[in-house]
Amino acid sequence: ALLRIRAGPSTATFTVKYVCWQKSFTCETSLEALMAHVELAWTSLKMRKYKLTLGKAEVVTDDVLKEPLGDKVICVEVMGRSFAEYKQTGLELEELAREVLGVRINGNTGAAKADDQFPPAEIGASTLIFESQTFDSLLDMLIHTLRAQVSVMSCVDDMREHSQREFISPVLALALLVARAVTSDSSSAELVPEYPLEGTVAWGPVDYVVLYRELAIIVVEAKRAQQLQLAWAQVIVEMSSLRERMLASLSSASNVKKRNHWQATELDTVATYAIVCTATCYRLLRYKPGTSGSLATLVSSNDLSMPLTQDTPAATMKAAASTLVLKLAQLIMNQMSIIDKAKHAHPLLSMCIPGVTQDFTQLERAEAAEADEGVTAE
Repeated sequence: ALLRIRAGPSTATFTVKYVCWQKSFTCETSLEALMAHVELAWTSLKMRKYKLTLGKAEVVTDDVLKEPLGDKVICVEVMGRSFAEYKQTGLELEELAREVLGVRINGNTGAAKADDQFPPAEIGASTLIFESQTFDSLLDMLIHTLRAQVSVMSCVDDMREHSQREFISPVLALALLVARAVTSDSSSAELVPEYPLEGTVAWGPVDYVVLYRELAIIVVEAKRAQQLQLAWAQVIVEMSSLRERMLASLSSASNVKKRNHWQATELDTVATYAIVCTATCYRLLRYKPGTSGSLATLVSSNDLSMPLTQDTPAATMKAAASTLVLKLAQLIMNQMSIIDKAKHAHPLLSMCIPGVTQDFTQLERAEAAEADEGVTAE
């Protein structure tokens, strides 16, 4: 930190470097005051766990700030990393699950199976879903689209993640249309690809997020077929970050850093769902926070197959798609109901989600862009 001005015994000007930017702050010579200025300048740090260092070794403390620092620059060292970098397996995966979700899972096989917690929605074939189209007719349209794509493409399972999403998107879209068709507040639910999500130890774009009342409620992670088993770590930190985002909207980002989201009473009735999938295999996850006398749990559905080969009969593909879409639709409706119940149970949540809420992530991005104006790149 470059000490430029000493306005008094308890005030100084410090220069802080974050990534390729640096900025000077005049404030009290205390770590808390300096961090407040840093987080005001770079709002993404409000959610992230980080430390301030001198060089690569010395951690900045209150005592360090009160000493003459010469021409040293304080660096921001973020303690987490992007979602895609989380690939733990075995004992490391078990430790990660305990650390960010407070749950116990098998490091080799993942979450315990509880398929009964993922029932299909009870929707008749003749139920009107979208623009006078019935569920059955929309299902036929989905199968026609998927079969046409498969007929001109090589093996779907060998495709890269981006290509897998071309088959995943229409399935998710139909599931959301079904959920919207049978709920009273359908316009408040939407599917958003490449959604930016930030947590205390992990961040980055999520392949898909389901928003309800502009609050992220479900994360969807798409993978190549060969990487599905390696997706556990990534989806676990994505679920944790989603819940931290919810908690931050209820209290503050600083409070999120001080306590675990599964210990927050604001979220004790709010379960969180996730979907991990390839074009041909879908796995549904449900996280339930612990309450007094019970531990947090993470369970998984059995893998749901979506056969996509040129030899698959249309009837076989339609039957599999129907089961998959209805289970996905029920999962979305469950989460919408959970948010509505929590909204009525907690007055603070009602204030944050009166009907259509602000998108806190987008607000922070706008604030960060504004704060970065005037920041000089090194």
